[in-house]
Amino acid sequence: PPERPRKQRLPWFSALLPVGFGLALVLLVPSFGLLGVAFMLLSPVLLIGSYIEAKRSGAFDFRDALADHGELVTEHVERLERERELEVRSRLHEAPSGGELRALVGTLSDRLWERAPGDADFLGLRVGTATLPSRTRVKVASGGARDLRRELDEIPGHFRLLDDVPLCVPLEEAGGIGVSGPRPATLALARSLV
Repeated sequence: PPERPRKQRLPWFSALLPVGFGLALVLLVPSFGLLGVAFMLLSPVLLIGSYIEAKRSGAFDFRDALADHGELVTEHVERLERERELEVRSRLHEAPSGGELRALVGTLSDRLWERAPGDADFLGLRVGTATLPSRTRVKVASGGARDLRRELDEIPGHFRLLDDVPLCVPLEEAGGIGVSGPRPATLALARSLV
């Protein structure tokens, strides 16, 4: 997020210094006159006007930067949503369900033989679906106004987990797998594992 504009301080010293010099000139040089006094008093007025303009300009710049930041955050969140959907589809494709595998067997698809001993997912058995960590890591850059960071700091948490993605057990690492539970469900699961 953008930084909030710094508070502007009225430069009192710079405003009063010309007045002091002007008073000294009026006292020391009587010919300085009324026009000199007017210019002497105009200096603090111009300085105060400049202070007000800088303060307003900082507020406008911050408002514009905040709007740009909001649009940028929205674009990034939308992109992360698309990436999450893509990852879920990719995981479902990597580990098809039992019904999808039956269809692949029925058509003698090449996908039946796509895993080889050197592949990371070789002998990976899909045992169901679960909420699992996403493969995408979201990192938010530091900086910006502290009170505006809360919304940003919550974004990674929304994309940390994926719901209903295949839960696979690597048989090569596990060495074996057991199935227990009600007979109809366990038979169906055991058949899908074979």
